[in-house]
Amino acid sequence: MIDVSARVQAIVADRLGLPLEEVAWSSHFTEDLAADSLDRLELRLAIEEAFGVRITDDQQDAFVRVGDVIQYLERQPEVTA
Repeated sequence: MIDVSARVQAIVADRLGLPLEEVAWSSHFTEDLAADSLDRLELRLAIEEAFGVRITDDQQDAFVRVGDVIQYLERQPEVTA
């Protein structure tokens, strides 16, 4: 089983050019990590590629914190298999 949390945090840190220590489960994408709409789209694409999932626009809009993405991915059978 892969460590979804660590992988998501690493992707977010890499894409946003932040130290890994600044990306926490509770980090708010816009307020804490200063991610704009383009950043969020790039994160979505990177996460889709890394985990082999499809994320809809509505799902992306619901991802407010890093933990929201992690919880979503952990519920996907193709990710946790």
